[in-house]
Amino acid sequence: MQGKSDSTPPSAFAIARAESLGHAHFPEPRRTTSGEIANGLHLHTVVSVGGVLAAIARDESNPHFLWLVVRTDKGKLNALTTDTEFSIDELNELKDAEIDLTGYSSATWGWRRFLGHFLMIFGREGLKITKSPPASPFDDIPAAAGMKALHRTHTSGILIGIGRRDVFIREDGGMFLPVTLETGSTPPRVGTHVEVAGFAEPDQNNIRLVEAVIRPTGGAQARPEPAQDLDLTLLSGARMKAELYGRIVRIRGTLTDPGIPLPEARSLITG
Repeated sequence: MQGKSDSTPPSAFAIARAESLGHAHFPEPRRTTSGEIANGLHLHTVVSVGGVLAAIARDESNPHFLWLVVRTDKGKLNALTTDTEFSIDELNELKDAEIDLTGYSSATWGWRRFLGHFLMIFGREGLKITKSPPASPFDDIPAAAGMKALHRTHTSGILIGIGRRDVFIREDGGMFLPVTLETGSTPPRVGTHVEVAGFAEPDQNNIRLVEAVIRPTGGAQARPEPAQDLDLTLLSGARMKAELYGRIVRIRGTLTDPGIPLPEARSLITG
């Protein structure tokens, strides 16, 4: 997750209210959804919402602020707290927990433009843990039917490519899966059998995993099938999707554009 470097922090009023009322009594919150907060329906009111804590990042323009991304059944919620209430290490230990947040629905602005709505958490009292996180992100967490889809999806397969932002997995079931790793997570070499745990999001073809962690399983290092020479007539529309999607192919020819950056060229060759 990227910090909101071009955003203006909450008003002094919102900060003062968060840090003072966060340790005292505040009005009974209105139970709402992330969608209603994102649409500004409860702007400048006290609200509460529940979900799964997916990511934490320090604000790039003001390191005093910490951004939380919470997955809910109505989409993602951006929430803001301060490092006087929570340390970033403390919040990182709560990732994958089911939580309830209470705070002040607010909006953030850049230079002459509106950037979005968020929830200013009311101090430590504004974050309640309703289900503790698993010991490892690779562990399944018992969850109610309505919450199961908000937690990490687990899968395994062969790592077939490493791009600038994503890695690509050929799952044991044969499907092709793009994966965006957590910041600081280093993938093993191409051809390694791996296990991946990440949050599922829609992709142009099917789904992708984001904020994912990856580890080798110790399984076979070989590719699941030998590469096949690519018939270039298949490189069009529906035929490509139907006949090539998820397969390992080999392209023979001459590299005519020496301007391709090395990471992209390596991904093309090894993936």
